[in-house]
Amino acid sequence: MVLYTTNSTTGEPEKAFSKDNILLVSNNKHVSVESSVSINANSLSVAKIDCRNFKSIRMFGTSSLANSINLAFSETLNGTYRNVDNKLTMTNINSVNTFSIELNNTPNYISFYNTNSSNCDLILNYVLYS
Repeated sequence: MVLYTTNSTTGEPEKAFSKDNILLVSNNKHVSVESSVSINANSLSVAKIDCRNFKSIRMFGTSSLANSINLAFSETLNGTYRNVDNKLTMTNINSVNTFSIELNNTPNYISFYNTNSSNCDLILNYVLYS
């Protein structure tokens, strides 16, 4: 399991963390470490979740925006990411914007697309299931 970001100097994808940082590996599930994902206004995030060899994912966390964030899928890391109908829909709980989503039949890579006019910061956790 790998979460990719973009190297600020070269612009190339690099691993933000990999399998060595997995908190739990049991019963065919992999739990990520908590990650911060920043997404510019009207932009695709540089962070991508590697879902290869997994069948489903559960994502949950918090957002700096109350508006939804679209998901974008690709079959290759540097390929074209297409927006899909799935969104991180925010629920306000005690003045905190939270989200939770479960997806079956995951693509190889998932990214996030911010269609809002303001930048967005996510605190993201996810569990991949094989």
